[in-house]
Amino acid sequence: EGTHVEKSQSASVESIPEVLEECTSPADHSDSASVHDMDYVNPRGVRFTQSSQKEALVPYGLPCIRELFRFLISLTNPHDRHNSEVMIHMGLHLLTVALESAPVAQCQTLLGLIKDEMCRHLFQ
Repeated sequence: EGTHVEKSQSASVESIPEVLEECTSPADHSDSASVHDMDYVNPRGVRFTQSSQKEALVPYGLPCIRELFRFLISLTNPHDRHNSEVMIHMGLHLLTVALESAPVAQCQTLLGLIKDEMCRHLFQ
């Protein structure tokens, strides 16, 4: 059956009532493992697993942020034939969000992209 969902869950979805109701049938669990030790698969087949990572997550560095800004700025280039008006509009909205959430003034490489490339695209 295409809509069959595995009747298990992770700790992050245990507060959802529909999942808890679906997980109460003992026939659905073939082993004696706890419901909290298993994965949850939603009706679309996306599997949610518990994180087994014990160490702290490493944040993305400046090169990643610079590449993101470079891509977003390239979306605003009106002379690129792949950029439609919708793409340019979307790029401007995403750049607005990025500029509001990132301390760009502290990074000279990001400032260079914004002062040169982005301003050139805005004035064209």
